Amino acid sequence: MKKMSGLLLLSMLVLQSFAAPITTYAENVDTKIENQNEVIDNLKEKQNESSKQITAIENKITDLNQQVKTLMNNKVTTEKEVYDLSQEIKDLNIAIDKRTKKIEDQARTTQINTTSDSYLTVLLESESISDAITKAIAYNRLISANNQIAEEQKQDKDSLDKKKVTVSAKLDEINKTTESLKEKQQTLAVAKVEQVALTNQIAANIEVEESKKTEFLKEKAAAEQKKKALEITAKAQKEKEAGQAIQLKAQQQKALEVATAQTATAGNSSSATTSTTPSQSAKPTPTGKDFQMPLASMSITSGFGSRNDPTGNAGNYHSGIDLAGSYGTSVMASRAGTVVASGYEPGGGNHVIIKHDNGYYTYYLHLSQQTVSAGQTVSAGEVVGLMGSTGDSTGVHLHFGISTGFWSGYLDPGSFLGLY
Repeated sequence: MKKMSGLLLLSMLVLQSFAAPITTYAENVDTKIENQNEVIDNLKEKQNESSKQITAIENKITDLNQQVKTLMNNKVTTEKEVYDLSQEIKDLNIAIDKRTKKIEDQARTTQINTTSDSYLTVLLESESISDAITKAIAYNRLISANNQIAEEQKQDKDSLDKKKVTVSAKLDEINKTTESLKEKQQTLAVAKVEQVALTNQIAANIEVEESKKTEFLKEKAAAEQKKKALEITAKAQKEKEAGQAIQLKAQQQKALEVATAQTATAGNSSSATTSTTPSQSAKPTPTGKDFQMPLASMSITSGFGSRNDPTGNAGNYHSGIDLAGSYGTSVMASRAGTVVASGYEPGGGNHVIIKHDNGYYTYYLHLSQQTVSAGQTVSAGEVVGLMGSTGDSTGVHLHFGISTGFWSGYLDPGSFLGLY
């Protein structure tokens, strides 16, 4: 009885020694998840700030575009002024040319018809005092007209020069402002490209960190599943050993009674004991027990047996069950064993096949990649690949199968896993 109690205690200690690291591991994963949440929150804050900066830059670009538009309208107006001024200059040049010619003609006439003593000549050659006065007045008017033409000529040229300077200054100012605005536009455009690139990088980083968080959550779920399985095993073991203790006590009592009754016949007792020794030559028959779930979360999308072929290539007999999941989900060995195949074939795509100590084979098909190689020994729950959609597949899923032979003798995996 003491021996049985010791075994029970030892068994419980062993189970606790396995459960303690799993509990610690789950707590460590919780810390990792919390840290991951903090990293993701910081990245999202940076992403929001970057988006605000992009909006501010776009608003500045819009404002600059409006300024450029207004400036271009002003430039059009100024260019029209330049055109009108050019016409005005053209007309003014014609008028100046005419005045110049008129002044030259009048100068030649005056030079031909007059001498240095023009007034005296006019008076002496006049027929009368009245005629002399008339000629003198006409001469004065001619001189006055020439002076007026010369003054108008000077004013027009001054006005022309001022207009040229004014319009030229306007155009220079517009051109300088235009260049300045274009430089600002270019600077803002570069800033926007850099900010968009930064935002995209942050988004990519968030996706990576979210993926890490998802893996941590899967690890936590797997750890909790293992812990639960250990607790169930411990409870069953405790109940089993308690029952064995009661049975052993009864057997010991019975053995004591038999020993008392057969003290004189020890030889016969020894013979009887020998005859009751069970045969050691019997070999255990392989059974389908003790298989565990190949995924942390199980959802069957297509069962075992007859079905309509979804691809038209595999036939209407389904040799396993299809389990739902997302791309990259960890696929675990359903039972400890040796990897006998890890490769690719057109139907199953990337696949892993494991042979187990009970004579059965398990199949893991359509993987995105394998994480074990042929000849490798694996433990139950060890990751052997990642879920994908390679081979003859219509979408991401895991085809899980169990058989009695290599690629033959397929059985319904659901009954082995206790799904129904």
